[in-house]
Amino acid sequence: EEKVARDWLREIERRFRSQFDDSGSVVVEHSGWFRSRFTGFTEASARAACAELDRRNVTCAVIRPD
Repeated sequence: EEKVARDWLREIERRFRSQFDDSGSVVVEHSGWFRSRFTGFTEASARAACAELDRRNVTCAVIRPD
């Protein structure tokens, strides 16, 4: 559900404010699934943000921009 994905983005932004201060966020629908995505990172900053999320048991993956 799209609302769940948007709520998740807000929660991550709240809990990990320092990693996501300068990023954008978007919810993308693909094959019936809604995905929460953060945008505006360099590869290095995306990997660092993911590492912090992983340390707190939050699933994260770095993907290439479209």
